[in-house]
Amino acid sequence: MSMSSAEVVAAFVAVTSVPLTHGVAGHLLHKDATNPWRFWSPPFLTGGPRFMTFQGFSWAFFAISSLCLVLAIGQLYSKMAKAAFVSSPRQLLTASGCSALISEVLMVSSLFTYHRGRRLRHRRAPSTGTQNLTEAGTKVTVAMCCALALAGAALLLVA
Repeated sequence: MSMSSAEVVAAFVAVTSVPLTHGVAGHLLHKDATNPWRFWSPPFLTGGPRFMTFQGFSWAFFAISSLCLVLAIGQLYSKMAKAAFVSSPRQLLTASGCSALISEVLMVSSLFTYHRGRRLRHRRAPSTGTQNLTEAGTKVTVAMCCALALAGAALLLVA
């Protein structure tokens, strides 16, 4: 079976979507936070335990997807790599795409669990902005999960 460049491009887009989501969506969601968002060296250790857990797993799956993509491209264009690996480039691209989709879902989830600043000592009713952010976050998360599930199914059908 021959590999189409569309499969390589699809895997590349899936892999690059994770850092873009981290940087762009993180900035848009948390630009007015007490604990400001930064792309590089984000407040990884200050975003709260759920945020740190989701981020850690997201970046781990991102590393797996990047490694599979690099191996697949190397195997496609290098004669020496073809002899060294047992799996086919298509299998590596499928693994890359699936890992990237898992990473993306975890990244989006982490952005909605980010602790935006110091907690007040007294409990007060959430602001309208917080309620709107929570409602929008739920809708965006559900929509992203559905879209990513469809993209994952499409990648599995291509493989």
